[in-house]
Amino acid sequence: MKNTLPLIVATILGLLAVFAVSRTMSRQSADKAGKGPEVLVANGNLKAGDVIAAENFRPLSVPTTYLPKQHILADQKASIIGQTLVQDVAAGDYLLWNNIGQTASLGEQVGEGEWAVPVDFENVDLVKLLRPGDEIAIVGMFDMEVEKETDSADANAPKIRERKLVTTVLFPQVRIMGLSGRGGVLLSLPPAQALTVIAAQRQAKSLYAALRRPHDEKATNRKDCGTFDGADAFIRMLDGCKEILVPDQPFNKVK
Repeated sequence: MKNTLPLIVATILGLLAVFAVSRTMSRQSADKAGKGPEVLVANGNLKAGDVIAAENFRPLSVPTTYLPKQHILADQKASIIGQTLVQDVAAGDYLLWNNIGQTASLGEQVGEGEWAVPVDFENVDLVKLLRPGDEIAIVGMFDMEVEKETDSADANAPKIRERKLVTTVLFPQVRIMGLSGRGGVLLSLPPAQALTVIAAQRQAKSLYAALRRPHDEKATNRKDCGTFDGADAFIRMLDGCKEILVPDQPFNKVK
């Protein structure tokens, strides 16, 4: 009887150990079989110095167990388009942050005390050519109601207001942090400027990006850039210009 009790206890402990191992293996198998987060992998062989384009990678669902530390999530793809590879990447391999010389997450690239905000522009063709690090000016077109000038000397005369399409510079010099989807960029800005950009995207009729020369310190004051007040400005451009009459049939003399 004395020998039976230890044998029973040992048997129970053995069964518990087998059960625990079985559950651990079961969880690991489920993790491998189940879908994990989508990360980016190379579509083909890529070389150091290549500029990454959207067709160079694809999303792939990978179990969390197999994720490398420097993996790039599929929803971060806009931040790597236009970046230059610093390492070769074989077809089917993971794209990693250190493949493009970045070891930090997107959030860690935001300036201290700043906020990252996406901005969409009307001139998509130019935006497609932009790269992280480029400097741009942000120009906005606003449909505004302004008081019309009058020659009346009556101070009590009713004010006449008119609508104008006004074009002005919001920010004369900002640096692009990354690209953000179709026709957009990601900017790292102080909170007050970030709020202005967010509001401008709602209020402006359209926003345009103007590419600047890198590190150009001229025309960095917004007030120095002026404002264009739509049709009236074009009409004033005609002052002093002679009218050109178009002939019924252009001259086309052949010697």
